[in-house]
Amino acid sequence: MKELNIEEIKASQLKILKVVAFFCEKNDIKYSLYFGTLLGAVRHQGYIPWDDDIDIMIPRPDYNKFIRTFKSPNNEFKVKSSLNDANYPYTFAKVENVNSRLIEFIDLPYDIGINIDVFPIDGVPEEQKTYDRFFRNLSLRRYILLIKSIKISFTKRSFYKNIVLLFLKFILKAVSYKSIIKSINVHITKYEFSESAYVMASCFPGVKRHHKLKREIYEKYTVLDFESNKYKALEYYEEYLKMQYGNYMELPQMSDRMTHHSFKAYLK
Repeated sequence: MKELNIEEIKASQLKILKVVAFFCEKNDIKYSLYFGTLLGAVRHQGYIPWDDDIDIMIPRPDYNKFIRTFKSPNNEFKVKSSLNDANYPYTFAKVENVNSRLIEFIDLPYDIGINIDVFPIDGVPEEQKTYDRFFRNLSLRRYILLIKSIKISFTKRSFYKNIVLLFLKFILKAVSYKSIIKSINVHITKYEFSESAYVMASCFPGVKRHHKLKREIYEKYTVLDFESNKYKALEYYEEYLKMQYGNYMELPQMSDRMTHHSFKAYLK
């Protein structure tokens, strides 16, 4: 296998994005650039210079349709999700290049190629006490999932932290990863997108309590430039980006301009 450099990885991601966007538009599936990809489109008209992945979001009803129906020319790309693969280890989908392989620094034995992330948007409770309870239960499940997935490394963290992690992994050994994924998916789909006043990407591992927004923000779309192509984006992207990043047009400190991912990619 040939190892790919970052520019070759991005070129592969962009090809996936182009095919996914075309499929969504052709099949009346709502989607938007999301997370750092949306921020990159607004602030840089492309990738954030130190970023190395692509994220999109799809409201849950359209997301389910996308998982069921997505096909690419020559079957070069495939959608992976817990809805079509019982062993899939994430609560959001990925569209992969089947002719590649991605090796990530995580404790999950699951083969996948170079990919883009596809996040479903789900409804959440409107009443504050109910929402707080919903979020606490979600956070507990997320914490267990993190412990199960994070890799032991005496070169990347302190001896003490690794010992604590080993102990927690031992305590949770009887809890299967698959059962936690299923539990989270059941929990985050309790509230229908179309019937909820507030929604958010509850599937996202780093979701915060304040990330919920009114559903209307996820229902209207515009078009933005991203790496010399045009893609759908939330029309009210300012409200979303302020919630997610604060003063999103201000560049972070130099020390924070780095990727949070650790992987190598290969072409089969």
